[in-house]
Amino acid sequence: MARRVAARLGVDLAALTGSGPRGRVLKTDVAAAARSASAVPVAGSAHAVSAARLQPAPAAALTVGSAQTAPGAAGFSLEVDVDLAAAIELRARLGTTAPTLDDFVVKACGSALRGDGAGDGIAVALAGRDGFVAPVVRDAAARSLSSIAAEIRRLAERAQAGAVTSDDVAGAALTVVSLADRGVDRVSGAVGAALLCVGAVRERPAVVDGTVAARPGCTLTLTCERDALHDAAAFLAAVRTALEAPLTLAL
Repeated sequence: MARRVAARLGVDLAALTGSGPRGRVLKTDVAAAARSASAVPVAGSAHAVSAARLQPAPAAALTVGSAQTAPGAAGFSLEVDVDLAAAIELRARLGTTAPTLDDFVVKACGSALRGDGAGDGIAVALAGRDGFVAPVVRDAAARSLSSIAAEIRRLAERAQAGAVTSDDVAGAALTVVSLADRGVDRVSGAVGAALLCVGAVRERPAVVDGTVAARPGCTLTLTCERDALHDAAAFLAAVRTALEAPLTLAL
């Protein structure tokens, strides 16, 4: 029972001290460890969501791109700044039906993971009736932007109704956590789960055709395990490239 609970909550059993007979780890020990896990703020709420609860892969194997690593290994947070001028312009042209920037990020992540064996299911952190959940947008690479937007709205409604099931949160390659609405630029210290955190959109100085100009952009922070560093860096670069050429995501 404790092992199943640990897999569901993303808790490393080997790191726990059991309170049962002869040091046996009980499900209450696992639940206590999940509650005390470090918290990551999520956009649109004043509350926080446990990084352990957002971990999309079971505790036996954390996945970032095609790399699979053991929990508890030393980890890293990778950051990249993304120019969002083209994406914001495209949204303006699409009008009221435009996908959100988070929809673009989910599509970019799915496309970056396409064909590397990890799958392209992308979990999205959402506030629900009973707390925070991370249901999965499946086949993110194959879906259109409008389809992704509609699916995230559908999942948000299920989360708010308390109707998200274990099947809804299973099978993600990583979890996208949007921090933009909270004004947070970046996050660190969330290593132990495959998380892509989307920072606030801000005007930043950039060189355009030899001239310094203000351009809207954000910081993406990807947490990963040490052994996945190379694949994670390539993944993050691919996501940035796609977001800075958003028409490739809209086709």
